[in-house]
Formats: sequence, C-alpha cells, structure tokens
Amino acid sequence: MPSKSALLPEPARDEQLLKLLADGNIHSTARVATAFGGETPPLETLAVLLGHYGVEIEVAGDDRLRLKHPIELLEADRIVTSLQRSGSAPHRIDLAFSIDSTNQALIKRAGLQDAHRHVYLAEFQRAGRGRRGKAWIAPLGSGLCMSVAWDLRVAPEILPSLGLTTATVAVRVLRNLGIDDVGIKWPNDIWWKNCKLGGILVETRVGPHNKHTAVAGIGINVAFPQRRLCEIEQPYTDIRTALGRGVSRNALAAALLHELHTAFTIFERFGFAPFYDECRGYDVVYRQKVQLSWRGARLVGRAFGIDPSGALSLEMEDSICRFESGDLSLRLAD
Repeated sequence: MPSKSALLPEPARDEQLLKLLADGNIHSTARVATAFGGETPPLETLAVLLGHYGVEIEVAGDDRLRLKHPIELLEADRIVTSLQRSGSAPHRIDLAFSIDSTNQALIKRAGLQDAHRHVYLAEFQRAGRGRRGKAWIAPLGSGLCMSVAWDLRVAPEILPSLGLTTATVAVRVLRNLGIDDVGIKWPNDIWWKNCKLGGILVETRVGPHNKHTAVAGIGINVAFPQRRLCEIEQPYTDIRTALGRGVSRNALAAALLHELHTAFTIFERFGFAPFYDECRGYDVVYRQKVQLSWRGARLVGRAFGIDPSGALSLEMEDSICRFESGDLSLRLAD
C-alpha cells in the first residue's frame, strides 16, 4: 500500500495518473498502480489525491474507478499544428501540469530573457490570480488557463487599453463558437447572461525607449464542476452551459492565439482605436445602473459606455465622470 505521503500532490506522478484516467472509462486500480511505482493505491487514496485538483472519481465496483467527468488534456503539439496552418505559430509554447500562475511564470521569464511570443498554459494553477489580487479558481481540466507574452513598442499611456483589446478578441472567438450574447463587463470580465464566463489579467514590464513586455493572462470556464460553484463569490458560468455542449480546449487555445497574434500586431501600430467600436458593441453594462467601488467609496450611477482610451464613463446625477481601469471594481447595482 502506498505510504501516507502518496496523498500529497506530486505533479509528475499525478500527470501520469490523469493521463490514464482522462478518457472517463472504467480502470482498475492495478492499472493505475503504474503511476505509483507498481503499488496498488486504495480508492480512498485516489479520491483524496485527485480532490487536490478539483477532480472527482466514481467507484465502479471493487478496485475499479473512473473520472466522474472525462477530461480533454491540453496538448502543445496539437495547438502548434493548428497555429502553423493559420500562419501564426508563437515562438514557444510551454505546457505545465501544475503551476502557481501562468502569468507569474512569464513575468519571471521576461525578467531574465526574451519572452516575446511565448505562451504558457497550465492544466492546474495552484495560485491563479485575477485583478486586484483575487484568486482565480479553476479545477483541473475545467477551463483554459493561458498567458501570452508580447513585446510592444508603444507609449506607456496606451498600455492600459491592452486589457480591453484582449477581452474584445476573447469575446470575438467565443461568439464565433456560437455564444451570440457573450460580452465584456468593464474592465476585464467576460460575461454571459450576467454570469462570469472568463476574465483577463494584463501585466506589463515597462522598459526604456517605449519598449515594453506585456503578459496577457486569459481564463475561460469551459466545463466548470457544479459542486465547486459555491466557492465562487459571484455568479459563474461556462461554455458548456452557454452552448449546451462542450468544446475542445485545444481548439479554443489555438483560436485565441491566432486572433491574439493579429490583434497584438495591430495594437502595436494603432493602439486601441481599431478595436474600439467592436469593444463598445460587446459592452454588457451600457446604460445599466451600476455600482463602482473606487478608493474606498461606493459610487452608484448609470454606465455611459467605454471611451476611445478604454476608460468607463459613469453618469451620476447631473455629471459624467470618467474612470480608468485600476484598483476599482464594477458590479450591477441592486
């Protein structure tokens, strides 16, 4: 029997285990033993271990089990092949089974060497982050956790609108899948029917001579386990709910990277302007009553749209105030 330490996550072993179980078919614990050095683990051990990643198993008789929900694991080769066909292959794709944060991994790389067109994907983030330091929860295989690094020669004041540019591209890809009413909740959330479907986190390393490295993190819920929704502080949804069917995470990653390659090239030359009208068309809070938390204050007004710089206009009483993305949050008012 495996020692008690087998209950602790070990990425190399656990990746091998998930590859065995990912198809959702029934497997014997004897077959699973290959991931444990030949020792047959008790079903209770496997349940606890996979629970660390948010993955559930079902017992299918004595010493037999399967995943409650099959998982399509990410494959860098499949993504690269799709990108090569479209002529937009990135410089490098790294795929991690378990990592603290894809954004943080690329930011560290950018500080040491060239990170331009480097892509990082992860099956599971131990410390995924959203805006304002909030945790990003995504059980293994339930969504897409991806970051893209891109060198940009632009004026620093242009950089804040890169988040909305990235969100615009993500919504375009999702609409191409058939989710017609998905949109953007300023400044960085992807919404469907007042529920969060995804989010964007852009972080930048500002360099000399207007040369900067931007890291755009994209998180999209593909098939989120219903039992985990209670851990989220806001209404959540996923592509499976919006479409009524699942989608390939590998195909989704390739589609996003293809569109982002083009978008970032355009953004470097022309800024946010080419994306402005499209972004405004995706604005899901336009003319709605909203509450803005800003500098310790709660402001209530009517959202008056996104301006050409990417800032939000808020109509309050007899005036219209302008707010830039930063340490603030926006929600629909009660």
